[in-house]
Amino acid sequence: FVFLFLFFAQATYTRNQVWAEQVTLLKQDVAFNQENVRAKYSLAVWYSRNGRPEDALSAVKDMLRNNRQGLDSVQLTLVVALLIDDEQYSEALDLIEATLAGSLSNRLRGDFLRLEGTALTGKGEDAEAIMKFEESMRLSPLTYEGGLGYTYSLIQVGRLDEAKIQLERLEQRFGRKPRLELLQQVLEGAR
Repeated sequence: FVFLFLFFAQATYTRNQVWAEQVTLLKQDVAFNQENVRAKYSLAVWYSRNGRPEDALSAVKDMLRNNRQGLDSVQLTLVVALLIDDEQYSEALDLIEATLAGSLSNRLRGDFLRLEGTALTGKGEDAEAIMKFEESMRLSPLTYEGGLGYTYSLIQVGRLDEAKIQLERLEQRFGRKPRLELLQQVLEGAR
Protein backbone atom coordinates (compact mmCIF):
# COMPACT_ATOMS: atom_id res chain seq x y z
CA PHE A 1 0.00 0.00 0.00
CA VAL A 2 2.82 2.41 0.90
CA PHE A 3 4.58 1.65 -2.39
CA LEU A 4 1.41 2.37 -4.41
CA PHE A 5 0.77 5.53 -2.43
CA LEU A 6 4.32 6.80 -3.13
CA PHE A 7 4.04 5.87 -6.80
CA PHE A 8 0.76 7.77 -7.27
CA ALA A 9 2.00 10.71 -5.18
CA GLN A 10 5.09 11.01 -7.42
CA ALA A 11 2.95 10.73 -10.57
CA THR A 12 0.61 13.43 -9.28
CA TYR A 13 3.52 15.71 -8.37
CA THR A 14 5.08 15.24 -11.82
CA ARG A 15 1.77 15.95 -13.55
CA ASN A 16 1.24 19.08 -11.45
CA GLN A 17 4.72 20.34 -12.36
CA VAL A 18 3.86 19.97 -16.05
CA TRP A 19 0.58 21.82 -15.59
CA ALA A 20 2.31 24.57 -13.60
CA GLU A 21 4.21 25.76 -16.67
CA GLN A 22 1.99 26.37 -19.65
CA VAL A 23 4.80 26.08 -22.19
CA THR A 24 5.74 22.64 -20.89
CA LEU A 25 2.15 21.53 -21.23
CA LEU A 26 1.94 22.92 -24.76
CA LYS A 27 5.19 21.21 -25.75
CA GLN A 28 3.91 17.91 -24.39
CA ASP A 29 0.67 18.37 -26.32
CA VAL A 30 2.71 18.80 -29.53
CA ALA A 31 4.94 15.82 -28.69
CA PHE A 32 1.94 13.53 -28.15
CA ASN A 33 -0.03 14.90 -31.12
CA GLN A 34 2.46 15.52 -33.94
CA GLU A 35 -0.32 15.89 -36.53
CA ASN A 36 -2.45 18.22 -34.38
CA VAL A 37 -2.47 21.69 -35.95
CA ARG A 38 -4.22 23.19 -32.93
CA ALA A 39 -1.45 22.04 -30.58
CA LYS A 40 1.29 23.54 -32.76
CA TYR A 41 -0.70 26.74 -33.25
CA SER A 42 -1.23 27.10 -29.48
CA LEU A 43 2.50 26.68 -28.87
CA ALA A 44 3.34 29.25 -31.57
CA VAL A 45 0.89 31.73 -30.05
CA TRP A 46 2.41 31.20 -26.59
CA TYR A 47 5.91 31.83 -27.94
CA SER A 48 4.73 34.91 -29.83
CA ARG A 49 3.00 36.42 -26.80
CA ASN A 50 5.95 35.72 -24.53
CA GLY A 51 8.69 37.42 -26.53
CA ARG A 52 10.11 34.36 -28.27
CA PRO A 53 9.59 35.15 -31.98
CA GLU A 54 12.25 32.69 -33.21
CA ASP A 55 10.56 29.82 -31.41
CA ALA A 56 7.14 30.99 -32.64
CA LEU A 57 8.38 31.03 -36.21
CA SER A 58 9.93 27.57 -35.80
CA ALA A 59 6.63 26.18 -34.47
CA VAL A 60 4.74 27.83 -37.31
CA LYS A 61 7.07 26.44 -39.96
CA ASP A 62 6.62 22.98 -38.50
CA MET A 63 2.87 23.50 -38.62
CA LEU A 64 3.11 24.61 -42.26
CA ARG A 65 5.34 21.72 -43.32
CA ASN A 66 2.87 19.15 -42.13
CA ASN A 67 -0.52 20.80 -42.50
CA ARG A 68 -0.54 23.64 -45.03
CA GLN A 69 -3.92 22.65 -46.45
CA GLY A 70 -5.53 22.19 -43.05
CA LEU A 71 -4.86 25.66 -41.58
CA ASP A 72 -7.76 27.99 -40.93
CA SER A 73 -7.64 31.73 -41.63
CA VAL A 74 -6.73 32.68 -38.04
CA GLN A 75 -3.80 30.27 -38.09
CA LEU A 76 -2.71 31.49 -41.52
CA THR A 77 -2.84 35.10 -40.31
CA LEU A 78 -0.42 34.28 -37.48
CA VAL A 79 1.88 32.41 -39.86
CA VAL A 80 1.99 35.32 -42.31
CA ALA A 81 2.47 37.92 -39.55
CA LEU A 82 5.41 35.98 -38.09
CA LEU A 83 6.99 35.57 -41.52
CA ILE A 84 6.67 39.32 -42.13
CA ASP A 85 8.12 40.11 -38.70
CA ASP A 86 11.08 37.87 -39.58
CA GLU A 87 11.43 39.72 -42.93
CA GLN A 88 10.69 36.57 -44.91
CA TYR A 89 8.59 38.58 -47.32
CA SER A 90 8.71 36.25 -50.32
CA GLU A 91 7.53 33.27 -48.30
CA ALA A 92 4.79 35.40 -46.72
CA LEU A 93 3.68 36.67 -50.13
CA ASP A 94 3.51 33.14 -51.55
CA LEU A 95 1.25 32.07 -48.68
CA ILE A 96 -0.89 35.20 -49.02
CA GLU A 97 -1.33 34.69 -52.77
CA ALA A 98 -2.41 31.08 -52.24
CA THR A 99 -4.87 32.18 -49.55
CA LEU A 100 -6.32 35.00 -51.66
CA ALA A 101 -6.89 32.54 -54.52
CA GLY A 102 -9.45 30.76 -52.31
CA SER A 103 -12.89 31.77 -51.22
CA LEU A 104 -12.77 34.31 -48.37
CA SER A 105 -15.21 36.66 -46.70
CA ASN A 106 -14.70 40.36 -47.41
CA ARG A 107 -13.24 40.91 -43.94
CA LEU A 108 -10.70 38.10 -44.35
CA ARG A 109 -9.84 39.17 -47.88
CA GLY A 110 -9.23 42.67 -46.51
CA ASP A 111 -7.02 41.25 -43.74
CA PHE A 112 -4.88 39.29 -46.18
CA LEU A 113 -4.64 42.22 -48.62
CA ARG A 114 -3.38 44.36 -45.71
CA LEU A 115 -0.80 41.72 -44.87
CA GLU A 116 0.19 41.62 -48.53
CA GLY A 117 0.61 45.40 -48.52
CA THR A 118 2.74 45.17 -45.38
CA ALA A 119 4.99 42.52 -46.93
CA LEU A 120 5.34 44.57 -50.11
CA THR A 121 6.22 47.65 -48.06
CA GLY A 122 8.89 45.59 -46.32
CA LYS A 123 10.30 44.60 -49.70
CA GLY A 124 10.34 48.24 -50.81
CA GLU A 125 7.65 47.71 -53.45
CA ASP A 126 5.69 50.71 -52.24
CA ALA A 127 3.58 51.47 -55.34
CA GLU A 128 2.23 47.92 -55.40
CA ALA A 129 1.79 47.98 -51.61
CA ILE A 130 -0.38 51.10 -51.88
CA MET A 131 -2.66 49.35 -54.36
CA LYS A 132 -3.07 46.40 -51.97
CA PHE A 133 -3.77 48.66 -48.98
CA GLU A 134 -6.34 50.66 -50.97
CA GLU A 135 -8.02 47.49 -52.18
CA SER A 136 -8.17 46.22 -48.60
CA MET A 137 -9.73 49.50 -47.40
CA ARG A 138 -12.65 48.96 -49.77
CA LEU A 139 -13.40 45.76 -47.83
CA SER A 140 -12.65 46.73 -44.22
CA PRO A 141 -10.96 49.56 -42.29
CA LEU A 142 -7.21 49.61 -41.93
CA THR A 143 -5.71 48.30 -38.72
CA TYR A 144 -3.07 50.31 -36.89
CA GLU A 145 -0.25 48.24 -38.41
CA GLY A 146 -1.81 48.41 -41.87
CA GLY A 147 -2.23 52.17 -41.55
CA LEU A 148 1.43 52.57 -40.66
CA GLY A 149 2.50 50.55 -43.68
CA TYR A 150 0.14 52.39 -46.00
CA THR A 151 1.28 55.80 -44.77
CA TYR A 152 4.95 54.84 -45.04
CA SER A 153 4.44 53.64 -48.62
CA LEU A 154 2.64 56.89 -49.48
CA ILE A 155 5.65 58.83 -48.20
CA GLN A 156 8.05 56.65 -50.16
CA VAL A 157 6.29 57.30 -53.48
CA GLY A 158 6.00 61.03 -52.80
CA ARG A 159 2.27 61.26 -52.08
CA LEU A 160 3.00 63.43 -49.06
CA ASP A 161 -0.33 65.26 -48.75
CA GLU A 162 -2.19 61.94 -48.69
CA ALA A 163 0.31 60.61 -46.14
CA LYS A 164 -0.34 63.61 -43.89
CA ILE A 165 -4.11 63.04 -44.08
CA GLN A 166 -3.62 59.35 -43.31
CA LEU A 167 -1.42 60.17 -40.32
CA GLU A 168 -4.12 62.47 -38.95
CA ARG A 169 -6.74 59.74 -39.38
CA LEU A 170 -4.55 57.20 -37.60
CA GLU A 171 -3.97 59.58 -34.70
CA GLN A 172 -7.70 60.29 -34.41
CA ARG A 173 -8.52 56.62 -34.43
CA PHE A 174 -5.68 55.19 -32.33
CA GLY A 175 -4.37 58.15 -30.33
CA ARG A 176 -0.88 59.59 -30.18
CA LYS A 177 1.53 56.67 -30.33
CA PRO A 178 5.33 56.56 -30.61
CA ARG A 179 5.34 54.87 -34.01
CA LEU A 180 2.99 57.52 -35.37
CA GLU A 181 5.36 60.18 -34.11
CA LEU A 182 8.27 58.44 -35.86
CA LEU A 183 6.26 58.29 -39.06
CA GLN A 184 5.50 62.01 -38.68
CA GLN A 185 9.25 62.63 -38.53
CA VAL A 186 9.76 60.55 -41.69
CA LEU A 187 7.08 62.64 -43.42
CA GLU A 188 8.67 65.91 -42.31
CA GLY A 189 12.06 64.68 -43.52
CA ALA A 190 10.58 63.87 -46.93
CA ARG A 191 9.17 67.41 -47.38
